[in-house]
Amino acid sequence: MKRVILILVLFIFSLGFSQHEMLLIASKAQYDNEGQNDTDAQAFINAVESHGSLTQTTKDAINDLVVGLKTQSLWDKIHFAYPLVGSNAEMMKYNLKDPRNLDEAFRLSWLGSGGTFSTANGFAGQGTRYADTNYIPYEESVPDDMHMSVYAGSSPTRNSAEIAFGSRSGSDDRFSFELAYNTSSYAFDVYECCAPPGRIGGNNGGNPLGYWIATRSSPTNFKVFRDGVELGHNTGDRGTNDISSEELAFNTWNDDGSFRTGSTIGTFDWRFCSVGSSLTDTEATNLLNAVQTFQEALGRGI
Repeated sequence: MKRVILILVLFIFSLGFSQHEMLLIASKAQYDNEGQNDTDAQAFINAVESHGSLTQTTKDAINDLVVGLKTQSLWDKIHFAYPLVGSNAEMMKYNLKDPRNLDEAFRLSWLGSGGTFSTANGFAGQGTRYADTNYIPYEESVPDDMHMSVYAGSSPTRNSAEIAFGSRSGSDDRFSFELAYNTSSYAFDVYECCAPPGRIGGNNGGNPLGYWIATRSSPTNFKVFRDGVELGHNTGDRGTNDISSEELAFNTWNDDGSFRTGSTIGTFDWRFCSVGSSLTDTEATNLLNAVQTFQEALGRGI
């Protein structure tokens, strides 16, 4: 079996595929040859399908995503990831990394009302739906060893500070990402607001679509990437502020224990998001490639 896989790798190398594509194809071939999905991918599929059905295309895309993350040694760096597939809120609540139907597994606890749920477009809160991730940054994230990522599939429908993730506690300890800060700007806050070194922000060019990754690997190394392009790099010492001790909200703010409603609730289509350990530049690129491949397989890539 190993000889077959080696021959396959050498063959696709001769066709000019990238290293990422080669590893994904070879790994997928091994799972396919064994006649089964990756066990973690199948556990997630089973959980989602307890509330509805997925197409074979979607299930294959999920399996390929998990295999790709493991092949690139990214799986263990993820605390939670929401692929946001399915046709209802119950299908979309599960954490890819731990799909148990428990708060401690960081399932999404949906709040508010309305919103749309579809594999074609992901989750859209439409200004009325949001969720509690049941994830407390202060307890789960190692200081100066974190990443968060979001895949935005649409532009906001109003001029306001719309949140992908938001958690704030105490004197302004933060863990948050505003993708449309007055539509034309973005802002990642880790530890403090509202200037470097606790924040990286800038102009999103009026077009916030794509895959955004923020990562902090030390008190003096904080970066933001969008579709593989580095947009910001803060090297100043963050000082004494800490990360938020409140549960992390998805698509709005958890402001010292109170989930904000109204204009703070996002109107984006979210198509993937994750939080976990810090990423090197190469790892950020590999995560982008894995997630972009997943989106394209579902026909919803940007």
